[in-house]
Amino acid sequence: MNGRTPILLLTISGLALAAALGYVVRASRPTDDRTSNSAGQKSPQSASVRVPGKPAPTVSPERHLGRPFQWSSLESDDYRQYLTNLVSVGCPKQIRIDIVLAEILRFYRPREAPFREKIAALQSEEEQTGTTVEATLGRERYYLRKELRVVELEKQEIIRELLGVVVPLEPIRTWHSRTYERYESALATLPPETRERAREVLERYWAASDELYDRFQLQRTPEYLEAYRQLNLQRKAQLGQVLSPTELEDYEMRTTGIASRVSRELAGVGVTESEFREIYAKRAALETPYGGSVRVDMTEQGESPEYQQAREALDNQLGEMLGPERFEAWKFNRDPEFQVFADLGQRFGVPPENLREAFKLQQWNTSGAPISSTGAVPSGKAQSPVADPTIRLRELLTDEGFDAWQRRQKLSQIDWLLPP
Repeated sequence: MNGRTPILLLTISGLALAAALGYVVRASRPTDDRTSNSAGQKSPQSASVRVPGKPAPTVSPERHLGRPFQWSSLESDDYRQYLTNLVSVGCPKQIRIDIVLAEILRFYRPREAPFREKIAALQSEEEQTGTTVEATLGRERYYLRKELRVVELEKQEIIRELLGVVVPLEPIRTWHSRTYERYESALATLPPETRERAREVLERYWAASDELYDRFQLQRTPEYLEAYRQLNLQRKAQLGQVLSPTELEDYEMRTTGIASRVSRELAGVGVTESEFREIYAKRAALETPYGGSVRVDMTEQGESPEYQQAREALDNQLGEMLGPERFEAWKFNRDPEFQVFADLGQRFGVPPENLREAFKLQQWNTSGAPISSTGAVPSGKAQSPVADPTIRLRELLTDEGFDAWQRRQKLSQIDWLLPP
């Protein structure tokens, strides 16, 4: 478990609320030989709902009338009995869950600690020595996480069976680098039960993908790509048994870099959701025909003439779909030089049409140097379409955006003058 798990946040708030409502006695909880061992933990059998420990007798509110309340009268080594006793004194459901959940987490913490300490030590060693994730330390850390997962699954099942709560587990990262955060963010959008089943598919896929990559010695040859394609077909089939068709499509979009690139290219173009999905699907089929995150340009073969022709044909299809005005806006977004202006738009809220006009105006300065503060056009160049380009650029980009653009242009000049 980690601090990002929402249910654990309820533990603190729930216990605090219980105290405020009078369900938790302000005096410290007594510890006796019946409820604790020498380490202050419940006995191991208390973690099992099938083999309960020695239960405390069921209590009722009347039993406490006229004499001091003792928490030990509610406590039990059997968590089912503990819940029953809390119900008997009117403890609200959410607070009951928080109290018993805290006890379960406390019981499992010593069992998890040795694994977590070793994993942290390997992480620290990697950072200090500069060892890559793909090296031996990465594999060793992976197998430690697999051992820890056995304990985590046991704890998760007890929480689910006792409290009816599914506490999601973090995916086990493997030894090769990838954009894990993207996958984890996509999993977080799913309901807990569905998320856990999808996580299991994803973990198996990562491990198989890394093993395949190692088997081909990190070379993306045609033989590797065919095996990789089959592996991704299997992954999608397994996810299809867990997710609905729409959920699967959304998951695939969230976990591929293509969706991010398509989003940038279509920013401000004004496409509908259905148009975006259609464009994404066509781009994914062209750029990642193997079903995973490996693009054509990342393979040993690279971009073949046939691929170049297919990309041009797709661009023509896109032009027909978008129409002249939107297609022109899309072409602007694809221009790497325009990305400077697109960044300004995101930072300073400049409208897309202003960015495109500013970019056109800047193109008159073919040397790449910033337009002078006087607005003069360097000799030998075509006259600017406006009397004073500087004034117009400032109007289009706003004062802050224009100043940021000029600073960036000056830094580019310095970089160009410096030796490689």
